[in-house]
Amino acid sequence: MRPCPAGIVTAESVTALGVSASGAVLVAGSHCGVIAAFLSATAGARAVILNDAGVGKDRAGIAGLAYLDDIGMAAAAVSHLTARIGDGADALRRGTISHANRAARALGVTAGMRCGDAAERLRHAPAAHAAPPPYAEGRYLLLRAAGRPEVWGLDSIGKLAAADAGRILVIGSHGAFTRRPR
Repeated sequence: MRPCPAGIVTAESVTALGVSASGAVLVAGSHCGVIAAFLSATAGARAVILNDAGVGKDRAGIAGLAYLDDIGMAAAAVSHLTARIGDGADALRRGTISHANRAARALGVTAGMRCGDAAERLRHAPAAHAAPPPYAEGRYLLLRAAGRPEVWGLDSIGKLAAADAGRILVIGSHGAFTRRPR
């Protein structure tokens, strides 16, 4: 994570957030799905801006917006066409907002706004009024056949385990290269 203007921090991924996310506006390169929203809220971020990841099937790339609205946490997503996924600093510098939840819109965050301007507005977001509902990332055995590697589906790269060596994995994460936490 990198500190930015007071009260704003960036991160490549929400899977490795430190204490600096607590109380801050978090701009992260993760997709704006439910798991990323859950991890952002659990880290205590005041508000979050993530990547829309192309929005995707059933709007899964921005499903975290409604999840966070339910607890009163302001959230928005930058367009995948304007910022690299997996790079929160790039989102803050070059990203353009594509979607915002009700809590963020109430603070003046709108589609087409520069991410940096949206982050400034979100510095005034009230704290969430509730804890995030539980969300468990999943691991699903998709195929087991004698003499062949097992095929597993993982909701997130965060579910990768040593036991996965030699398996075929289908992972819902964005797959971008991210730097190791400093």
